[in-house]
Amino acid sequence: MKPRLKIHTISHYMHVLSPTRHELAIIIIKMQGPYMILNVFSHFLSECCSVMVTKRQSVLCLAFVVTTVLLVVMDKWTGMFKLAVFMWGPCAVHPTIRLALESQNRATGTVHGHFNMERIHLIQNITREYFDPKKNIIDFDDIDVFLEKCNPATFTRLNSAGVPCDVTHTHVNHYRTCAVVGNGGILLNSGCGAEIDAHDFVIRNNLPPTAPYANDVGKKTDLTTINYAKVCEIFTNLGSENETARRAILTRLSESPGMIFSYSLSAVGRWSEYSKLKAIDRVIRDNKIPVTLAFSHQSAMENKRLYCKLAGKRWKLPSTGLNTFALASTFCDRISMYGYYPLTTYNNRNVSYHYYDQGYYGPWHKMEEEFAMLQGFHNLGVIRHVIGECNSD
Repeated sequence: MKPRLKIHTISHYMHVLSPTRHELAIIIIKMQGPYMILNVFSHFLSECCSVMVTKRQSVLCLAFVVTTVLLVVMDKWTGMFKLAVFMWGPCAVHPTIRLALESQNRATGTVHGHFNMERIHLIQNITREYFDPKKNIIDFDDIDVFLEKCNPATFTRLNSAGVPCDVTHTHVNHYRTCAVVGNGGILLNSGCGAEIDAHDFVIRNNLPPTAPYANDVGKKTDLTTINYAKVCEIFTNLGSENETARRAILTRLSESPGMIFSYSLSAVGRWSEYSKLKAIDRVIRDNKIPVTLAFSHQSAMENKRLYCKLAGKRWKLPSTGLNTFALASTFCDRISMYGYYPLTTYNNRNVSYHYYDQGYYGPWHKMEEEFAMLQGFHNLGVIRHVIGECNSD
């Protein structure tokens, strides 16, 4: 059962909100979801009747309530419109990828070992329309000034004629080689640890344990992207009275000094995510853990149309791993991917979903279709998709 929504008095909101700052009220309502709109509306109306003594105050109060509800409804309709465009709009593989697929048996462009640099640049040109580390891996220290001075949707300065937001920073640069490491059980007994750690930049998903499995998965982590479920788990365990659970999370955060710990969805306009990340950041600082927390200007799920261009598929819920690959492609030239294998068997042996537990993925993820896309990119020389054992030499 969800906790009861705490609503301050109307007089409080009339005091803290200017006519251009109804966003806070929207955030407060969204804390409990759109289904709470009518309850909030009726609560505000009762407040109007009870605390407003003059006609002018009552009119202002009612105007505020109606405007706030309309803004929430408009926000909801905007989301529904985007969904409709995604569901029924055109969805086809980008022409440059189609041409590459048609010519994959011909040696085209500059090839460095496995990698075809011409095709890599073609993919980068597409993914950079949707992802950018300057927008999607922002130092969490900048979140308050970002909310104050920038429009999250457009990444421009507020009250400006399209001037880019220039008050944020990212610790991510451009890298020649990157390892994007999934958590698949295919990594067990692979011996890929040293090969993974040899890359310039190593990216993982959802803060997996590495130290006990270092021979197979490596020790190095420069960036880990996390989803909402993992944020909730970390937040809960860090605040737990169970010292074992709390210590386990602190240990995992400490395994890779200098790591960027980035939330891949959005804390902007979402009080639940914002407050959890604030609490996690405070624990990291209090324990002097050398980790940089980061956030995205908008959810990675806003970029689902990218996969129409890359794979010709309408994936309603792309996996964290797939979004991590797309983001990595914007700042990495040669990507090797490990641990992305959704099948249950390999070479007549069983393969667990995660290398550190059994786990499973839900039907909302199209893992086998994502796997097919990655295999296609491997065949094109766009990525190196490693499955099975790594060479020991």
